[in-house]
Amino acid sequence: MDQIRKTNLTNCYIMSDESVEVLDARRAMKQTILELTYFNRQATKRNVDWHYDAVRHEDIDPRIRTNPHFRITTIRVPRDPRQPLQAIRFKVENRYSSNVQRFIISNYSIPALKDYYPIYNDITPVYSSENS
Repeated sequence: MDQIRKTNLTNCYIMSDESVEVLDARRAMKQTILELTYFNRQATKRNVDWHYDAVRHEDIDPRIRTNPHFRITTIRVPRDPRQPLQAIRFKVENRYSSNVQRFIISNYSIPALKDYYPIYNDITPVYSSENS
């Protein structure tokens, strides 16, 4: 995230995975969060699309999480990760419209997608960052 804050970015796309690790609402008064909030407010003027991802968007600082162009929520079907994945439900919200788009991707709708389902069920270790 330091690269985002310290680089004069324009006309680009940025994707931040597991953003809540840096954008955590409990760290709201940290200088890092304040600077990222300023960047977030200027991103559209700079022609920057910033995609920040989180398991639970509510954990992201409210000044950032309430200012997205799009918010995409995915729901695993069935919700129990011990069960085989059958489908993924999508909910897409747009800042400029009150219309909410909903759709489902399943083994039946896109047969080749089943090859990627093990990625969705992968077990990934979660490390705490001691330097934060």
